[in-house]
Amino acid sequence: MFELSGGTYSPEIHYILAYDEHTVALLHATAKRNGKMLDQNYVLYFHIRDSKIVETWEACPDGATWDEFWS
Repeated sequence: MFELSGGTYSPEIHYILAYDEHTVALLHATAKRNGKMLDQNYVLYFHIRDSKIVETWEACPDGATWDEFWS
């Protein structure tokens, strides 16, 4: 993401909820790319096993905008 945005991708963590097997992070990101501007909230979900991330999910409230920006 940093490379695709020419170093403009800037995630800001709003909140993290973590316990033994799962972690959820609420973030806000901004970036510029090919004349487009991204300004959006999103969520990262991590499944943890043996103190390692084994699975990650990402959810955006406006997935079409997110996909269009990065495509």
